[in-house]
Amino acid sequence: MIPKHYPPTEACDRFFAALQEADRSAPQIPSEILTKLCTNWGNEGWPAKEELLAAIAAHAWETPGTILECGCGLSTVLLALIARHKGQRVVSIEHQGDYATSIRSTLRRFDLANVEVLFCPLVAHEDYDWYEIPEGTFGEQEISLVVCDGPPEATRGCRHGVLPVTLPFLRHGAVILLDDVQAGGASVLARWKKEYGLDAVIEGVVKPYGRIVIP
Repeated sequence: MIPKHYPPTEACDRFFAALQEADRSAPQIPSEILTKLCTNWGNEGWPAKEELLAAIAAHAWETPGTILECGCGLSTVLLALIARHKGQRVVSIEHQGDYATSIRSTLRRFDLANVEVLFCPLVAHEDYDWYEIPEGTFGEQEISLVVCDGPPEATRGCRHGVLPVTLPFLRHGAVILLDDVQAGGASVLARWKKEYGLDAVIEGVVKPYGRIVIP
């Protein structure tokens, strides 16, 4: 996890410089800038890899509706940057209160205040656990992109809950980007295929992720 208060270190300065580069180059953010963002984020071993970040950025620019992010982090900052350009709504949900607070602080530090970071504890459903999203957060068929990199894979049901919980709010043609498909995410994709008839396209080489389109 990132520090609760992002310190004014050289790494932070480099991260801000990379963020400014990303801002100037948007919507076509070069891979080398995404690499700089990952390298200087200060959360070694956990941040989204460049391939997934590139996919997130590309889909965020194309999507017309609300963006939902499950599990906040570096991708939250990138989505905030894009949303500022487009005047778009982004909702990021996080089950760790301290981490949600830390990400809000980071967004304020970089003057990116257009993302709603919600603290949503995990609650039990029939055979899986998922974020307790406040009632009324989304309207019917409002969401057109879901970036799912949480909760942890060891959560009961892994990340299955993102589909049954958010399905009423997903637009036709909405895209779900599901991280970590080499591990627990593979079982999630298999379950979605069996229960919903949804096929996933596996993309990325270094850290593969799944892309699912809602018909």
